[in-house]
Parts: sequence; structure tokens; C-alpha cells
Amino acid sequence: MAAIQAEPQQDIRDMRVSRGDIPTAGTARPGEAQRVTPVRIAVLSSVGRMNAGQQVAMILRSYQRQRLEKALGRPVKVAFVSSSNKKHKKKTRIRYRPGFLKAAIQVASAIPREQVVEPMSGEELNRRGVDVIIYLGSGVR
Repeated sequence: MAAIQAEPQQDIRDMRVSRGDIPTAGTARPGEAQRVTPVRIAVLSSVGRMNAGQQVAMILRSYQRQRLEKALGRPVKVAFVSSSNKKHKKKTRIRYRPGFLKAAIQVASAIPREQVVEPMSGEELNRRGVDVIIYLGSGVR
């Protein structure tokens, strides 16, 4: 029977860290969990009601947050709520950045009424900071 030899333990004070050893966002050392960036959502209201955007943001922040995070496997963050000058039809439009279709569909299921889910336009893709944009339609009460 062979004897198992343990490797000598290194004192933590003897360890040196070089710049190349420090993991950055999106990289992880073997055996470490990778940092997960949240799905960032913007709510833009053009329906004329001051609190329509706030109500939808409240739904996403509190009531549906755990369900969304569980379904997506990553945190959900409402980045900002604002009004929009764009005129939209009755249906709410949910636009998503490439790679965020699943997130857009899950967000659509959390909001009452009908929605249209579509990819972001070129102008919207140039804006940094959000992955899913919700343009509230006039059907939101």
C-alpha cells in the first residue's frame, strides 16, 4: 500500500501576487465563480401618465424580481425610468440587445398587457448601459 504524501502548506504571508494573477471582470481562476453582470433594463414611458413607468419598474424590482433572476440565472437591475418623446402604438415594445432575447421574453411575461418583443435598432445599440429597453404603450394602465 502506497503512502499518500500531502503537499507542504504555504503560509499566506509568503504568497506574492503579480498583476497577471488578478482576475478581471469576465475572467476567473480555475475553481472560482465568474462574476455575473446583471441584465440592465430601462423603462421609458410615453403614455402621458406620470407614474406608469414607476409602476412597471416597481413590478420588475420587487414583485417579479426573484422569478426573473431564477429564470435568467443572473441578477436583474432596473437601470433607469424616464419619459420618452417617441410615439408608440397601443402595445408596449420591448427591445433587446443581441444575446438578451431570453431576458426580453421573461420581462415581457412579467408585465401585464400585450407586448411586442424585437431587437434594438442601430441607434439604440450605440447606447451603452442597458440590455433591454421597455417603451410603454398606451395600453398600460
